[in-house]
Amino acid sequence: MEINLTDEEKILIEPVQYYTEQTGKNIRKTLSSILGAYLCIDDKYISNMDEIISLIHNASLVVDDIQDNSLLRRNLDCAHIKYGIPLSINASYLVIFKILNEINKRNDISDTIKNKIIENIYYTHIGQGMDI
Repeated sequence: MEINLTDEEKILIEPVQYYTEQTGKNIRKTLSSILGAYLCIDDKYISNMDEIISLIHNASLVVDDIQDNSLLRRNLDCAHIKYGIPLSINASYLVIFKILNEINKRNDISDTIKNKIIENIYYTHIGQGMDI
């Protein structure tokens, strides 16, 4: 599933994209590639899922850094330092809702999978709240 963004959305999600462009360890991508190869899943599906997971993960990091009063992420200014808190919060939730909206439109994704995605995003927020 490719996430198509309007020009307006591209501007609004810059704080999340800022994290996406920074290099990390890419452990999730490596693991998903290995698992995909083992299960004989087409690379394009693995790549699409990696993109979705990366966007959600980086969106959650933007909010996490605000909640933790962090100044640096991956040795660079945190997104909220560079873009401001209001835009950073909006960007994070816009990315998550954009992905959920795109998934919801898909007829080839079962309701069970859609519900599991929503459930896991919910549990992520519960975990972050308990950490605070």
